[in-house]
Amino acid sequence: MQVHIRPLDAGDERDVEASFQINAAAQAHDVPDFPPWSRTDHVGRLRHPWPGTTSNSWLAVDGGGDPLGLLTVDLPNLDNTHLAIVELIVPPEHRRRGVGKALYSAATDFARANGRTVLLLSTLAHEPDLRHLNTWNATENDYMIAINEAIGFRAIDRWVSWQHEI
Repeated sequence: MQVHIRPLDAGDERDVEASFQINAAAQAHDVPDFPPWSRTDHVGRLRHPWPGTTSNSWLAVDGGGDPLGLLTVDLPNLDNTHLAIVELIVPPEHRRRGVGKALYSAATDFARANGRTVLLLSTLAHEPDLRHLNTWNATENDYMIAINEAIGFRAIDRWVSWQHEI
């Protein structure tokens, strides 16, 4: 599959809708018990980043221009200026085809070009020029845990959430 990465235009309704659908499909699959983001929330996040942060988004598209994935990189400008905060989303029907890898490569290149040395993200890969990489993987996500271990990551902390059914 051929994957192209292009900037997302938050003023273009087609791009906004594509990014919303990507996010909705991934969320429905990955965290079905969570309440879904509304379109209004999604648009607000795209068009109005947190104060003191520059936000940049890209779409991964196939050769015909159909959307495959979404990447957002937030760059804090006031403090923590060594960080690039990455949100990388690939809907289930496009996973394991190189889309995430292409988006991760774009995020890494963008972070380096902006002088960032630490990525905070929810996916992973190994980049020797970056000093740190934090990943968050659910303890039951055996596929991602195996990838982490295969490229040399080791668990240094585990978080547990508790639930009480009443």
